[in-house]
Amino acid sequence: MLRRTLGHSIQITARRWRVLHLSWIFLLVVWATANEVAWWNMSDGTWAVCNGVAEIA
Repeated sequence: MLRRTLGHSIQITARRWRVLHLSWIFLLVVWATANEVAWWNMSDGTWAVCNGVAEIA
């Protein structure tokens, strides 16, 4: 998916595309896990503020 979107802008090997793609998957899984942990361990108001700040950053 990244290669189709950014392939015309970034010229890298197929192996590097795979590493980039897997890095994005890893990042999103970690982010989703952190969000779930925060959601279960914080009050709704605190979680909403943290979630809003994370989306801005």
